Amino acid sequence: MDAAAWPVPKVLSWLKLEGQIEHEEFAKTFNTGLGTVMVAGQEHVTETTEELRKAGETVYKVGSVVEGKGGGCVLKHLDAWDQTWWPFRIYMYRHPGFLPTMGRWLLFPGTL
Repeated sequence: MDAAAWPVPKVLSWLKLEGQIEHEEFAKTFNTGLGTVMVAGQEHVTETTEELRKAGETVYKVGSVVEGKGGGCVLKHLDAWDQTWWPFRIYMYRHPGFLPTMGRWLLFPGTL
């Protein structure tokens, strides 16, 4: 999977930055903004993508399935997660009242 292929939600970027969470731990602990991952044969990618978009879904091609030697999913370009925090940091500085309101958010298990 290519970690640069989808946007990480701002709140997760903030948590990673402020919590100084390493890439591997971040990937294990949070879904990093991916709600569902679908796998389709190459011959069905275009049709599947079109149908999902018609249904109002946002679609990102995040990787491919290749023959491996075991060990599970391989994540590439993890440094992209370090690039996602800066727009959020700028937003926080320009809107100083933003961070205190984050303390009133209700985050439920499984929503991140």
